[in-house]
Amino acid sequence: MAICIRREGQPPEWVMVEMQGQLQLEDESECFDGMELGKLAVDASGKPVLQVGHQVLIGAFMELKKPLAVLGSGGRQEEIHKGLPSLRYDVLGIIKRKAVFTKRPVPFSVMPVITK
Repeated sequence: MAICIRREGQPPEWVMVEMQGQLQLEDESECFDGMELGKLAVDASGKPVLQVGHQVLIGAFMELKKPLAVLGSGGRQEEIHKGLPSLRYDVLGIIKRKAVFTKRPVPFSVMPVITK
């Protein structure tokens, strides 16, 4: 099987988020699918800031050694060679850096709240 990866124009740059610790839901029967984790922003000094619930995490950006491509899972059929089954995937974005949050969260009373 042949797999065709196509890129139309310049795909947007995405940022990977890396966190230490655990995320827990109040109702353990729920799952994280489709749930908003929090608000991610960049402060005036260029550091990533993540607001989760009533806490704020301050992180740092790190460049990845090798960029990653985010592929669309369309899996459409496309003929590349006669008689050879093939699938086509589109590049949705490129990840060149990650936002790393390794420090403990700070309560809102100490940090300003993200409003955007």
